[in-house]
Amino acid sequence: MNKRFRSSAFLVMLALLVVPNPVCAWDDFGHMAVAGLAYKRLQPSVRKRADQLVQLNPSYSTWLASLRSDLKQEDKNMMLFMLAATWPDAIKGDTTYKPDGLDKGYRPDGITSSLNIGYSDKFLHKYWHFVDLPFSPDQTKLLPVPTPNGESEIAVCRSTLASDSPDLLKSYDLNWLLHLVGDLHQPLHCINRITKGLPDGDSGGNAVKIYDTEPPTLLHSYWDEVLGTERDPASVLPFIATLPKASSKQAKNLQVSKWVKESFALCLSKVYVTPVAISDRVEKLTPAYKKNALKVARRRVSLAGARLANILNNELR
Repeated sequence: MNKRFRSSAFLVMLALLVVPNPVCAWDDFGHMAVAGLAYKRLQPSVRKRADQLVQLNPSYSTWLASLRSDLKQEDKNMMLFMLAATWPDAIKGDTTYKPDGLDKGYRPDGITSSLNIGYSDKFLHKYWHFVDLPFSPDQTKLLPVPTPNGESEIAVCRSTLASDSPDLLKSYDLNWLLHLVGDLHQPLHCINRITKGLPDGDSGGNAVKIYDTEPPTLLHSYWDEVLGTERDPASVLPFIATLPKASSKQAKNLQVSKWVKESFALCLSKVYVTPVAISDRVEKLTPAYKKNALKVARRRVSLAGARLANILNNELR
C-alpha cells in the first residue's frame, strides 16, 4: 500500500487518517475508481467547478503533498478529485470527529442525523453510508429502514450542488456525494439480513465471518476489498482502464431508489448464495464465488462512475 507517497512522515499522517471500518464500501481503491471514472466523463466547465470545490476541503493540502511533484496539473486535479471521494471514510480516523446517533453511531437519532452545515459539522454520520433494506430467509420479523440514510443524503447533496448555496457547503456535499454514490453500488450497503439468530440483522454482512484467513474476515469486508486495497490514486488509474463500459441506458438512471433495489437484488442473487447462504459462519469461499464477486464489483464500480458523472454534469452549479 501507499507505494508512491514521498515520505515516511506522510505515511504516518495517512495511517492516522485512514483506519479500517466495517462500512467502508469498496475500500479507498474502489471509491477512487468510481471518482476517477466520473472525472474522465465530466464536461470541461463542470470539471473546473469540481476542482474549485475540492480545493476547499480541509485535507486538500495533505492530499496535494502526497502526489508526485512532476505530475501534470490536469493529472493532479483528477487524483485530488479521487482522493476527495475517500474523505467521508478518512474522517473516521480523525479524533476531531465524533460518532453521533445510536448503536455506536450506526443508527440515526433524529437530533444530529439531518445536519447539512458543511465542514463545521464534526459528527461522523456513519448511518449515511448505507440503506438497511430488510430481508429474512427464515421469516423473522423485518425491521423498518432507518432514515436518514445513504439514499436520503444523496438527495440532500444533489440539491445543494444544484443550488446557490455557499461554496464551502457545496464542497462538503460534493465530497459526500462522490463517496455515497460508490457506497450504494456496493451490494452489501443496501441490505440487512435478519434471521432468528440475528433478529437485529447482520448489518450488511458485518456479522458474517469467513474463516479463509487468520483472523477470519467479515463478508462485508471481503466485498469492500475485492477490487483492491491500494490507497495511491496513481495505482488506481490502470485499473480503471480495464473496467467494462457501463450501459448508457443504465447510466442515465439517476433514481437512487432504483440503485438501492439493484444492490439489494444482487445480494439475493450473488452475495447470500452458496457457500454463504443463510449461515453466519463461512468456512471457505469457493473460487467460483470469488470470481463472481469480482465480476459484480467491477460492473458496479463502472456503473457508479458513469452515474456520478451524469449527476455532476446535470446538476453541479
